[in-house]
Amino acid sequence: MSKKSSTLTALLITLQSFCFLAHADDHAAKSVIERASESAKVKFEPTKSIPDDEIDAFVAKFETMNKHVQLSITGPDGRKEYLLFLTEVDEEAGETLLLFNYRNKSDPEDKGILIYSGTDAEDEDNIFGQKGSFTIKSGVFPDKAEEQQAFFDTPDFAFSLQDDMTKAVIDEEGTFTISAKITNGDRDAVDIALTFNMALNGFGDSSIVLNKDKREAVLTGTLGIGTYNQLKDVADKIDKLYLQNVPGSMFDDVNMHTGRLIREHKITTVVLSDSEVSSGGVDLFAAGYQRKLQKGGKLGFHSWCGVSDDGQREEAGKLDNKDSEHWQQLTYFSEMLGKEKGLEFYFYTLYSAPCDNIHVMSLDDVKRYGLATEIFK
Repeated sequence: MSKKSSTLTALLITLQSFCFLAHADDHAAKSVIERASESAKVKFEPTKSIPDDEIDAFVAKFETMNKHVQLSITGPDGRKEYLLFLTEVDEEAGETLLLFNYRNKSDPEDKGILIYSGTDAEDEDNIFGQKGSFTIKSGVFPDKAEEQQAFFDTPDFAFSLQDDMTKAVIDEEGTFTISAKITNGDRDAVDIALTFNMALNGFGDSSIVLNKDKREAVLTGTLGIGTYNQLKDVADKIDKLYLQNVPGSMFDDVNMHTGRLIREHKITTVVLSDSEVSSGGVDLFAAGYQRKLQKGGKLGFHSWCGVSDDGQREEAGKLDNKDSEHWQQLTYFSEMLGKEKGLEFYFYTLYSAPCDNIHVMSLDDVKRYGLATEIFK
């Protein structure tokens, strides 16, 4: 198998893991529950990495920067500009895989996926290595596993950082621009430009659809910095927030403030039977003033991961329960679920699944930790 095919296979495995149901046997489940209960006895200092009085300015700064993160394609039909959203990062053994969604600025239905695969960057100011390639494919990523590989086998455009017609430049403000000219046989040449900055990693691609008449809204997509202002804009107009398909969050520090907006406005969070909500999405569900779960709805989570000083992936579940790295999450869940249940639930999420897997809660455990205030048919 070629290196490119191997990378794409790794991507598919990563994406499919969002839907993987990690079920433990009764003995293992009991062990996790017991460990969580013991760990929850820890003392901690209330912590917020972004103070309450700084969150609005922090988000505003990144939203301004994010306007410059874009993809443009210029061909025979003119120039099209797309918003870019980083939704997946996979780094392992010196290889980096980045998955982006893109959406036309003037036509939301004109959208697709951009993939970067290559070696890790040696320069911390450059997210791309010296050896890397980009693949652009219009359309929506298929749900069915058997259709996913075929989706990537027929890209619209592909180019490499090593191509003679590709140029990469970083300016003094840290904006990274890649330009490429693509010629394919008899086809007209196409100019592609990608612009990135530090706002790229963490913005998410979520959307909130408001129904004013019913005072409710539907939230979908990967959470991030952008979700905070999306919710802030509708918080006074809704009583219910439906979490539909929410695979996680790209920026947990901001996501917890988004959750606090939900609680502050006494919004009810709802997960219906056809919804899958994972990781940071569960954090938002927990923020509901009332929290309603329809049987069949999936609440999934996993341990979060960090990077150690020597560049190795570090599982939060393997840290000492007294480690200050836990304090911010402990603060959040004690606010949302109460100190006893909140702390137990947090450690339960760490011990139930590693960061590259997903554990879906049983209804018994949803009840155990008071995650839902109502479970209905």
